[in-house]
Amino acid sequence: MECLGCGKLTVLGDRRVLGNSPAIFSTWKYLLLTDEGIDESHIASTIKTHIFMCKKCHKNYEKLVSLHGSIKESLSIVKSAVLGIDSGTNTTAEVSQTLNASGKRTLSHSTAAAVVPLAAKMPRTDSEAEEPRKQTVVVTVCDDERTKTSVMTPSRAADVKSSARGSWRAIVNRSMKDPLRKGYILKCVTTLLKYELKKFCSKSRPLLTGHRPQQLKNFKWISIVNNAKMYMPALLKILRECLKTKTKRENETSVIGMIISIIAKQRVPQLCLPQKVISLLLYSGHCSKKVLNRLNKPNICVSHYTTVRTLVQLGSDHDRRLRQWRDELATGMCLRSDDNCESNVDDSNFPVLEHNPFDLVTDDSDGEDENDNTLKDTSQSEAATSVTSSADERLSVQMMSESSDEGSPVPPAYSDISVDEESDIEANEADEDTDEEGHFEDVFGFKIVGDNIDKNVRPRHNREDRKTISMHYYHSYAVCDRASIYGLSDDIPNLRNTNLLSIPVNEVLPSSADDQILKHNFTVLISRILVQHLQFFADNYNDVVDRHIKHIYYKEMSGKSDVVPLGIELYNEANHDDMLAILERLDDYTPKCDDQVQSILLGGDQMSCAMARRVIADRKNSRTDSQCLKGIIPVVEDWHSKLCFLTACFKLLYKESSVSEKGTLIQLKILLGHNRVTFSQQKITNFDACDDFFKIVLSSHVVTAAMELLNMKNFEDTPANDELFPAEAWLEGTETRKDVLYRFSSQIVKRFVDVDTSFDVRESPSNNEDKVLAYSKLLMSLGMIYLEYCDGIKEGDGMRVLRCWRYMLLIFKATGRTNYSIEAFNMLAQYHFLLSNRQKHQLIWGRFINVHGLPARNIPCDLYMEHLNRVVKEALKGLGANKTEKAMVYVGKAVGALDSVHKNYDYDNCINEGSGSHRAASFSKELRKVVKVLLNEKALQLTLNRTHKSFEGIVSNPMSHIDFENLLDWMYQHLNLLIHGF
Repeated sequence: MECLGCGKLTVLGDRRVLGNSPAIFSTWKYLLLTDEGIDESHIASTIKTHIFMCKKCHKNYEKLVSLHGSIKESLSIVKSAVLGIDSGTNTTAEVSQTLNASGKRTLSHSTAAAVVPLAAKMPRTDSEAEEPRKQTVVVTVCDDERTKTSVMTPSRAADVKSSARGSWRAIVNRSMKDPLRKGYILKCVTTLLKYELKKFCSKSRPLLTGHRPQQLKNFKWISIVNNAKMYMPALLKILRECLKTKTKRENETSVIGMIISIIAKQRVPQLCLPQKVISLLLYSGHCSKKVLNRLNKPNICVSHYTTVRTLVQLGSDHDRRLRQWRDELATGMCLRSDDNCESNVDDSNFPVLEHNPFDLVTDDSDGEDENDNTLKDTSQSEAATSVTSSADERLSVQMMSESSDEGSPVPPAYSDISVDEESDIEANEADEDTDEEGHFEDVFGFKIVGDNIDKNVRPRHNREDRKTISMHYYHSYAVCDRASIYGLSDDIPNLRNTNLLSIPVNEVLPSSADDQILKHNFTVLISRILVQHLQFFADNYNDVVDRHIKHIYYKEMSGKSDVVPLGIELYNEANHDDMLAILERLDDYTPKCDDQVQSILLGGDQMSCAMARRVIADRKNSRTDSQCLKGIIPVVEDWHSKLCFLTACFKLLYKESSVSEKGTLIQLKILLGHNRVTFSQQKITNFDACDDFFKIVLSSHVVTAAMELLNMKNFEDTPANDELFPAEAWLEGTETRKDVLYRFSSQIVKRFVDVDTSFDVRESPSNNEDKVLAYSKLLMSLGMIYLEYCDGIKEGDGMRVLRCWRYMLLIFKATGRTNYSIEAFNMLAQYHFLLSNRQKHQLIWGRFINVHGLPARNIPCDLYMEHLNRVVKEALKGLGANKTEKAMVYVGKAVGALDSVHKNYDYDNCINEGSGSHRAASFSKELRKVVKVLLNEKALQLTLNRTHKSFEGIVSNPMSHIDFENLLDWMYQHLNLLIHGF
């Protein structure tokens, strides 16, 4: 069927029946009859043949019906309006009611005002529609003298209309579309910004010049933005709108601050504090001179010359915090002196030649460098300050009595606390109890650590007057103690008139209590190795192993250390006069009150300590304590000592002639391909490689011992020895499983580790002994002491480290390490006989640096010194060919300040510092290879008449064959020389 509207064929589903829409039908019929004059009969015949309409036409006709209705309504309104002009207000009221009924706006009851808008709605004639109606806007300005009338242009007329409506946005929008007015607006904005910039640069000069080091260390981007908010809000508003994004960025403040600083530096070159900070960051990152000068052009940073000058400024106040520490301690000394509290011994009690705890002794018996030592006694305060042998024996008996089984260990969750430490703690508690107000004020001392720094400057062309310059200078830093020294006495006993033989010099040696405590700590370390490398232990006992052996200052040693680099002194510590100048310079940092001097510790390696003691001995006859350098106490540090101890281990276990003897160090080194492990001329050339290799071999021996005892054939087996390891133990609770694991670890210690230091029994080795097993036991014994020493350093446990020094003294003595055996005796004698309670406390608890502020992240003080040396040498690379002595001085002084700038900048910009931890690569493959060799060779099984040809005279315990009488004579001899100052 065809559509009634368009005549096209309609399709089912796309058409409408005309009869179903009576409104459309009636309207269509009305229009055809009235407007077109079509006959009604013709319309009727058309409807008969066309009863459908397509959707499109149907929709159009619906609009037509609506329009037709609107026209009729409008006509009725116009008609009523015309009638209202003649009939007055009544008709107007009717019109208002009609408009309300039709949904239009309500008219008021006024006559003309209500009718005029309606008349405007009347249709225009054809002539009116062709000519647009013109509007004229006239503005009259009146003042006292005259009246001026102006006819507005169409553009200004639109502005007047917008102003009359109060639409300022419309005015601005129209003005910005007009190029002429837009130019004027931009000129005004530019003038405003110039004024604000001028005001900002004037008011911000103290903020952005950056003349003081503290400004560089405490720089914040928000300070620039806050100043901009005060003095140039317009520019700040523009910048914020330009940087606005859908999601807010964290760096918006720093970006705005950088833009403002670039503009400010362009106007006033002196306003360059942000650029100086960025230059320091680039310089510390080894950025070259050329790059700094390039980035200086767009005002991103300052030039290389200005950067170097900034470094000099930054280092001018490098020791400010150290001087504050010194002054605080000096103030405390004066207050105690006023209260008649003896914090220092009066000079009258110590003749000039008598009291010098660091007089030197020269020992050249082994051809090594001279090492002089001086010792003093504290026999007058033995009960409170020394660890006596009887106390150690009582502690050992008590510990042994608590264990019913010989192999069951005392739970080693905490490190041992010596008797003198306990007495000090009790004394502190007593002082607190007697304090009426109950106040406890922490007092922290400090320590200085130094070492040599060497640098070679090689010219490009060697000439007679231009050769390689070898620089040997002294680099140092200060570190604040993390363990409080509150309440500790500073009285130093005098051993001058003491009978030498009455001094219990054997207290510096390991006691039976030390043996027991050391073995208990070994159980924890061995348990960690088993859990790490054997699958059965990892699955069932990983949660019961103590990850940390805690001590009384565990919390404090887990905190971050406060370090103050002191820069480089242009003196060579190997030269006597230069070392004297160094000590005189460091003596300025000792706390002084009137004639009293509070001594500070000076840490270093063996050579530094020996040279310092030699210089102090030469000044012992000076008149004042300051001239005698009594404020400096040289003490040996642990990293170089650890290196020396590892060297002693290699001296006993490493021989190139044993390359074909399976299970020896050199054979295992070749098996694993660790070519960096070298030991030549009794020296270790690569400490890290040797340390890693030695720990791999030690762990392999521990795993092999466990597999031998438990009858395990491979790493995935379960224990098959119910006597040593109950089969169902892994199903028990935490405490039971922990006890089972530690009991088994103690069995490994009992059978394969020999660290007993009893000098009563002297067994000569027989010819039919198993020398291969003795080699393995010696390796495990030395390795466990070394591992205990390393773990004690990591935990910051001074008492564990001190205990290890007692064993290291004997091992150094047994291996001919004369200098370090004297150094070990000197440090132990300082702790037991020479130092005051305060100095002893600092000696054992101030030996560590914690860079990250996390548990078990401590390192020796001299190792941190090596790190600082490396930082300085890397910073010197940025100087290019200008590596002069002056440059080394200001770079060394600026190292600590640069670190402060880095930390402040990272914190201000939300940059994560990072954990700083480096996950060690797994050595499971290497361990499996070594374990396979040890199992095949049955290295940990007793087989008589076996031997390594290169180690025929080996014993399992190197300390067992030390002549005790000769050792005592040696210690008394050194102690006597030290007391009398020779």
